[in-house]
Amino acid sequence: MNHIKIFTLLLFLTYAKSFGQFFESVQYINVEKYQGKNFILESKIFYQNEITNESWVVLSARSVNAESKQIKSTIYNDDAGTYYKKGDWSSYELTGKIEKTAKYLGVGFAVAGNGNYYLDDFKLFVKEGKEKIEIPLKNSDFEDYSPEYWQTYGLDANTKILRSEDKAVSGKHSLLIDNSNLKLIPTLGNNPELGKFMEINGVKLYYEIYGKGEALLMLNGNNTSMARFSKQLEALSKKYMIIGLDSRGQGKSTSNDT
Repeated sequence: MNHIKIFTLLLFLTYAKSFGQFFESVQYINVEKYQGKNFILESKIFYQNEITNESWVVLSARSVNAESKQIKSTIYNDDAGTYYKKGDWSSYELTGKIEKTAKYLGVGFAVAGNGNYYLDDFKLFVKEGKEKIEIPLKNSDFEDYSPEYWQTYGLDANTKILRSEDKAVSGKHSLLIDNSNLKLIPTLGNNPELGKFMEINGVKLYYEIYGKGEALLMLNGNNTSMARFSKQLEALSKKYMIIGLDSRGQGKSTSNDT
């Protein structure tokens, strides 16, 4: 799993859909008396299918002021693969700071890809010196499923959200995200019709080619993929033959110990 990187997520909302449709589910908690404090969000996640660059779950958090306006960017786990355990519950943790002007903290999760995922036991803590104070979340263990506590954004019509008895960390239930019927939209960096691999020096480099004309090679920076150029693709492919390439260890390209 060392080659699987879920990309630097400060840029997540800009281009995350390029890595597979995703949605978020958020619960807003009053944190006025904890302004400026550090927080810890925990959850257990079970992957029914293996994690990939297009299929994953991360935790999320955002500070919101009294006028219901978000303060700064949403933060996410920047590498879902760090927490992933194949065939077992994965213990996820997200740390951050509650903004000094925040009235609410929106905590939850973001889901991408057409796999199935179980979620259970969400817990929110605020650090007071060396102590951790738990802030109660509603329906955090999904034993008494009340969907009104969780606000969902970007949900696909083919996604099913169910309370499940198949798996649970504690109690008898967990939340099942069933994306098995999700129809992924081909995008730059995730186009099954055009995507190919070439083996170079022991690694498999993933690439896609668009348009005709003089070749223009797109090289992504660290912790991204060719999808970073999705907004430039349409204009440039009218004049050039665009070669989108995932650098080694980025996107769908593999890496080794060299």
